[in-house]
Amino acid sequence: MFPDQKFYLVVKICKVIKVEELVARIQAGPRIRKSDVVNDMLSKAKDVDIEATSQVMSLKCPLSYMRLSLPCRGMGCKHVQCFDATSYLQLQEQGPQWLCPVCSNPARFEQLAVDE
Repeated sequence: MFPDQKFYLVVKICKVIKVEELVARIQAGPRIRKSDVVNDMLSKAKDVDIEATSQVMSLKCPLSYMRLSLPCRGMGCKHVQCFDATSYLQLQEQGPQWLCPVCSNPARFEQLAVDE
């Protein structure tokens, strides 16, 4: 039929991991300690070039607008606002972009940490 053409068949086998298992992996992984966050905020407040203002923190996830059950954020994120791990992973399951919902910086699964 097509004597000069080559055809290839590629088969990819993927293992689907449930969101609950991924959340458990995040819980067992690295943590952002409360003392580190407080110390960072205090050191920024002492900087003469930074104007002191108030900061409102929400206990609601910016994705689901529900109360945070497992607050997390990317290790590379500079903000203190968190998002819910389950909501974030469910969103990635629908359309994976792996971007932080707060600052839009990359927040891949390996970079997620529980914020105490």
